[in-house]
Amino acid sequence: MGQGVEPRRWHPLADGIGQDALAQYLAGISLMIDREVAQMESYDRFLAATRPAGAAA
Repeated sequence: MGQGVEPRRWHPLADGIGQDALAQYLAGISLMIDREVAQMESYDRFLAATRPAGAAA
């Protein structure tokens, strides 16, 4: 993985979750993230609102 750390095992509860239930759960998380991101202003708009007047881009 990212820093060379490999888990020795996973939590036993992970074996009790079916593939379909896991896919549905993760899709729900993705949908929530998409909804929140859609409400955020663009980065350019954020910079324009927070950058001091006359500051370089």
